[in-house]
Amino acid sequence: MNKLFKGFFMQHLKKALLNNELKLPKDDSTHIKALINSLYSKDWVVYTKKPFSNVNHVVGYLARYSHRVAITNHRIKSIDKGVVVFEYKDYTDRALKKTMSLPTHKFIQRFCLHILEPGFRKIRQYGLTSNASKLKDINKARLALGHKMVLLLDRKERKIETLTRLFGEQSNLCSHCNIGHLHTFESKQGNKDPPFQSNPFEQFK
Repeated sequence: MNKLFKGFFMQHLKKALLNNELKLPKDDSTHIKALINSLYSKDWVVYTKKPFSNVNHVVGYLARYSHRVAITNHRIKSIDKGVVVFEYKDYTDRALKKTMSLPTHKFIQRFCLHILEPGFRKIRQYGLTSNASKLKDINKARLALGHKMVLLLDRKERKIETLTRLFGEQSNLCSHCNIGHLHTFESKQGNKDPPFQSNPFEQFK
């Protein structure tokens, strides 16, 4: 299977390159020949699973992804007196299964956030966009396409240093003289709004 798939894939790859249906970052003949030779020399691995036994299994498998809802029925533990209790995974705590209680209207509000806009379709992410590999593989793809890599955030940097590195301008530069720099010595939180009361004169009764 590995050799068969390699031959089939390479045949169509060379055909696409010959007909200019596929453009590579370096499309000179020397680079393309070296790329094809390197692909042929690699040991390809084809991952296959045992096929489904009948059509019902295929439809059942696809249905779990093509029409998947935000929460499955077995995760909802109880609905009583306007409170919904459901199970979830806490990924901040070793993906442990926990339960959460929400008022009915809050639960419905969260559920509605998963309803797609008209024209959008739910698909399962795989390949470069899968959760397990997108952080490293997307960067590799960008490098292969010749895109410049930009480090957006660095925990060791201060916010001012990050803004300067990304936009090339010193955000703390004085707007009046364009020479001096502004520095924060102390900051205070603003006053909180007064507590809401349906009748502002209720407290004087």
